[in-house]
Formats: sequence, structure tokens, C-alpha cells
Amino acid sequence: LTATTTEFFENAAAPASVVTLRLAHAAATDLTFSLTNPDVSELTLPATVTVPAGQTAASFPVSAVNDGTADGDQAVTVLATGPGQLPTSITLTVKDFVNPDSDGDGLADTWEVTNFGGLSPLPDGDDDGDGSTNLQELIQGTSPTNPSDKLVPSVTNSSGTTLQVTVKTVPGRLYQLQTAPEPTGPWSDPVSPPVAGNGSPVNFATPAPAQGGKLFLRVSVSY
Repeated sequence: LTATTTEFFENAAAPASVVTLRLAHAAATDLTFSLTNPDVSELTLPATVTVPAGQTAASFPVSAVNDGTADGDQAVTVLATGPGQLPTSITLTVKDFVNPDSDGDGLADTWEVTNFGGLSPLPDGDDDGDGSTNLQELIQGTSPTNPSDKLVPSVTNSSGTTLQVTVKTVPGRLYQLQTAPEPTGPWSDPVSPPVAGNGSPVNFATPAPAQGGKLFLRVSVSY
């Protein structure tokens, strides 16, 4: 097995790599190999790859999984097994997206290059003028160059006794609702366990304040 690249970041665009299986001699008939992926939390790939009759090679795509966790670089060994063939394998390294920060500004290098083409943005800058700093945009998973892409929770009080807070989510992020009597806090422990983002809105519920009272809400995001 060979690959276009054996190392890629977990946020790499699909396919992160293309793996090619080669035979010593052309197959007399279609030859199907089973592919074993021991860690689906790091990468995805097809279950099989078939070398057509008369050919000596076939390729398959490999995609990275952005788990949103600072778990370091992960080595995953992909195994291919076929009838009458010796097993063959290749080790691919999925590099942690949150690790590389060569300029020490708290912004991952890959994120800066992807969004700005270099390492020039400042963590406390707000390049799109949407009210969120570049560091906040990184944590939230929103675009630092698109002012319409921002984290804005909505609050409704349909029952009179319960507030419903709705916020859009991004895969790879965790969301929690917190409350406070004043904007400066103290902020409560999270109202609910962390909710994993999946690209769809998520709803939180918390008791409404008594009549004439006040309550401040915020949604914390982590990855």
C-alpha cells in the first residue's frame, strides 16, 4: 500500500489522502480486498477495494475525522486482506488540529492559513467585525471572515415558567448553558451536560426568573 500522503491534519478536506493497493502481477479476475480500519474516530475509508481484472492497482480515498479533542497525533494502521494474497498494511498519521501554533498566539496555524492565508491574524482581532474575536471564532467553529456566520443564541419563553435557549451548532464542539443574576456573574455550573454539536440547532431549557426578576444566560463552547 502507498499513499499520496501518510500524514494529514484531522480537519483536512476530503479526501485527506488516497491510498493505492498494488499487485506484483495483473489480476486474472476482479480481486476484492477487505479493508480494516481500527480507529473510526480518526479516519474513514471504504470497506473494500477491488483491483479489476487485467490491472495491477486500485485506489481508495481516506478521510480524516475532526474529533474536536486535543488528543495528540494519532497513528492508524490500515490493513488490506485479499484471497490468495499476503496481507498488506500502511500506517497513516492523523495530526491534531489544535496542536500546531508556531507563533504562540493561541490560533492554530492550519486555521490561520486556511482562513487568512498566513499567520498574520491577531487572537483579539475581529477581522469580520461581527463582535467575536478571532480566538472566539476558532473556538466557536465560526468563520472569522464572514460577519453573518456567528454564534447568536435565541431565547423564547412560551410556557411562562421555562426559558428555551436555541443555538446553532458546529461538529466537533461542545455546548453548555450557564446562568447568572448579573452580566458579571457569578455564573452557575452548566445547566446541562455538554451537548455535542452536529451542525443542527440544539435547545436548552432553564427555569424563567420570578416576575420582576432577571436572569442572564450564556452558551459556553469548547472543543
